[in-house]
Amino acid sequence: MRFLRRTSSGLVLAGLLTAAIPCSSAWAAKAPEQPVTLDPLSAFVAGKVAQGAGDWTAAADFLALSLKSDPDDLTLLRRAVLINVGLGRTKVALPLAKRLVAAKDGNPVALTLLAADAVAAGDEAGALAAIDALPKDGLGTFMRPLVTAWIKARKSDWPAAKAALEPLEAQAPFRAMAALHAALIEDLAGHEDAARTWYAQAGDGGQVLRVAMLRANFEMRTGHPDQAQAALAAVLQADPRGPMGDAARAVLAKPHPTRVVANATEGLAEALFDVAAAINQEKVAEVALLYARLALHLDPSLAPARMLAGETLSEMDRDAEAAAEYTSVVTELGMKTGEKADVGLLWAARLRLADTLARQNKSQEAVTILKAMAAERPDRSDALVRLGDLLRVGQKLPDALAAYNQAIERLGGRPNGGDWFLYYARAMVQDQMGRWPEAESDLLRALQLQPNQPGVLNYLGYAWSERGVKLDQARQLLEQAVKLRPNDGAIIDSLGWVKYRAGDIPGAVDLLERAAELKSRDPAINDHLGDAYWAIGRRLEAHYQWQRAVRENPEDTLKATLEEKLKRDPTAAK
Repeated sequence: MRFLRRTSSGLVLAGLLTAAIPCSSAWAAKAPEQPVTLDPLSAFVAGKVAQGAGDWTAAADFLALSLKSDPDDLTLLRRAVLINVGLGRTKVALPLAKRLVAAKDGNPVALTLLAADAVAAGDEAGALAAIDALPKDGLGTFMRPLVTAWIKARKSDWPAAKAALEPLEAQAPFRAMAALHAALIEDLAGHEDAARTWYAQAGDGGQVLRVAMLRANFEMRTGHPDQAQAALAAVLQADPRGPMGDAARAVLAKPHPTRVVANATEGLAEALFDVAAAINQEKVAEVALLYARLALHLDPSLAPARMLAGETLSEMDRDAEAAAEYTSVVTELGMKTGEKADVGLLWAARLRLADTLARQNKSQEAVTILKAMAAERPDRSDALVRLGDLLRVGQKLPDALAAYNQAIERLGGRPNGGDWFLYYARAMVQDQMGRWPEAESDLLRALQLQPNQPGVLNYLGYAWSERGVKLDQARQLLEQAVKLRPNDGAIIDSLGWVKYRAGDIPGAVDLLERAAELKSRDPAINDHLGDAYWAIGRRLEAHYQWQRAVRENPEDTLKATLEEKLKRDPTAAK
């Protein structure tokens, strides 16, 4: 679940900003221990290695060593600014950014950091100077209007603030973003009718929770609870029992809420968060992290930006840092009560924290969190679902089954389409425990809730084919799954296998060869293709496929089966 906005600007922003941070994905070595002395070039290279390995703290330390010896090197300065911003060390990055700008370097992150800092300080001239130094295209096409608008808003020059957004309004990918900030500015100005119009336009841009929450907050403050309910209707429908639904209900329960964006500094923080959220939807995690950090530099209490920082860190396999961000959100929000509490975001942060701890092999800590959450809210099932997933992955099958059973009981016999995964997960556990009739029933229930779910179609179809039952129905399910995912090697393998089991060996070979092309290192697929080759008389090729399967380290049962097959003589008379 993402506390973000889904906007059409995401793809455009990702294209404009990908170059904002050096690509480090090629660096795969682990960060070395920092030596006592290191020459500048070695420190620079070590910093790149550390960054590529995900240890940005070590990377920043190595770059600091390099900069001591060569303080004016622009390459070092750029990288140091980006890494320190990514770490949330914006106070460290500020003087480095100033040195870059003094050298006439147009690094967009450095310039945006300086502009944001100037807005917070009330330095209109400094903010405008930083923004004016941005390139006329690329990043400057949307950052200049946003920052300029909030600079003018800080001076209560509302007409100029609104006019600054006009270049964004003229560009379709940024129109919804421009509408949201026009709404926030008109709202601050006390122009209720204009603000309502712009909020409606922002809501028409395909956004989900954040815009709906801001709009509903406005409607509640101005005495229009029905309009607030309408603004949140889609959220309540999409996530009736989840954190987003909780967050929406919490807004509607506050008859006199405080303003979410209370001043121009918070408005610019919101703008930077919007940029980060849009970029993250296009999976450019490193760049999204930078802009989330810039938003937090202006407004450290902006919990959605901190959640986004945690999400991007998780995507970058920096789970310890992600856990720290989620813990910070839990700590801060957990201290707020009454109208100041954001129960939906707090719940989501705790779920994310548990997920992140589990990825760090801190399963017991995650289990403790999830059990506490499940006990606190007997009306909810999501913590129990997470608990069941964690226990299932850890092969604690009876405990996982108990968690799923309890979660399903809490549905009260009224599951909705979004609950399909709960039945699917329970089916997998029951299947592993040898309870196939119960598993089959749950898989059919999952399909009833979500008829076009490829994973369920594949699981049930393959399970029937393995058991040699309902082969026509299995083929129909798998053909449907292949239509939904035509390039999924595992599903194509399942369809090939049901044809094999039904005696259509030529048809099986065609499909299994396609599956092996798509997933060339899957031992189960290689095994199936070997069986089909053997059945059609291509015995040397069958042996080759079985040998490939063995080389891919299959699980013990499959390995034993393969070793028996390899004892067959491929040259014997047929």
